Amino acid sequence: MLFAPGYPAEVVLHSDFIDLGEATSEHRKYVRRISYDGDTPPGTRLLLRSRSGDSLRVQYVFRNRRGEPVSQHIWNSWPKVLKGRIDTTLSANDSRDKWSSPYSTSGQSFLSATPRRYLQLELALISEDPQQTPALRWLSIEYSDPLLEDVSGRVLPRSVPVNEETEFRYELWPRPSREDPGFDMLQLKTGMRVFNPRAETATGPPQRVEVQGDSILLFTWPCAIRGDSVTVHFSARVNRYAARIEAAVGNSRFPGLWQEIADSERDAHTLLLPDLPKKTRLLADITVVPMVCTPNADGINDQVHISFVALKVDNPKPKVVITDLRGRTVTDISMMVQAGVLEGHWDGLDQSGELVAPGIYIIYIDLVTESGSTRAARTIAIGY
Repeated sequence: MLFAPGYPAEVVLHSDFIDLGEATSEHRKYVRRISYDGDTPPGTRLLLRSRSGDSLRVQYVFRNRRGEPVSQHIWNSWPKVLKGRIDTTLSANDSRDKWSSPYSTSGQSFLSATPRRYLQLELALISEDPQQTPALRWLSIEYSDPLLEDVSGRVLPRSVPVNEETEFRYELWPRPSREDPGFDMLQLKTGMRVFNPRAETATGPPQRVEVQGDSILLFTWPCAIRGDSVTVHFSARVNRYAARIEAAVGNSRFPGLWQEIADSERDAHTLLLPDLPKKTRLLADITVVPMVCTPNADGINDQVHISFVALKVDNPKPKVVITDLRGRTVTDISMMVQAGVLEGHWDGLDQSGELVAPGIYIIYIDLVTESGSTRAARTIAIGY
């Protein structure tokens, strides 16, 4: 065995499972954020992750005399002289028992499932310089009682056609304890452009319905809902496989507290596209408006709006180029994803920032994916 001077490149530490309900009569807590402070000299960093669960399970690791893991069946068949130790560990007995992404800043919102009763933290101390090491000074967990002891939901249908307008129904079932304050806000992050949203509940219709950024639905009621179910209707087009709707309830009395809505059944918030593998097209819903652009700063048709949907790719990076009729590149167009739709604008300027001459121009859209590549073209007229 060789030893070298200095600090190790990486040390990973795990906390015991923290029982958030141990000191109270409540079994589950809503973790709001994790704060910490430490020393990170140049070339070092701290990586903090979390996971949570509602119950714990004991796991056994059977070992031989050399400390190597073996199956329980083999261990039981051996005489005592060959048997090694049995290690026991606790883990969260939860289907969502996975480590979160690393926390990027102190005071960041909790990244694991909540409310839950148990919480575990993982801290990695990483150094690229053997003469330097990071250090954690302190860490705190901010938590509160949940809005509801339990709340679950589902979206229907979950198997839908590709990029076709579909009517969806979202159902929510709260299960409060006696002291729970309930919720008066419901948020659905769909990742899609949504239309015609409305909600139904025995408490009455929502006071306000908002569509934020085309894809986020926010319903607000005049009074708190505790035990009544809620049904939401909306329509949307799904073009991404295994798209997940993120749902949460809030209460205007507790700003910033959003309680995640759990799956009422397996994958209850996930949308599937069974026909997507059969699709040969990679581009759909290509729109170029107006067809005649007059970039003269009069506020009418001064820009060309380009939009389309990319299929069979999670993070599309299309190349959109405008050329003249002789094939010479005029400019490139940057595309941004908005609610699942790629959008861009052209203001009639070339790469030098000068207005182009009147005439016909061609918009080329190129998309390369693991399943193939495609090109689409549209024409646009510039006039003054």
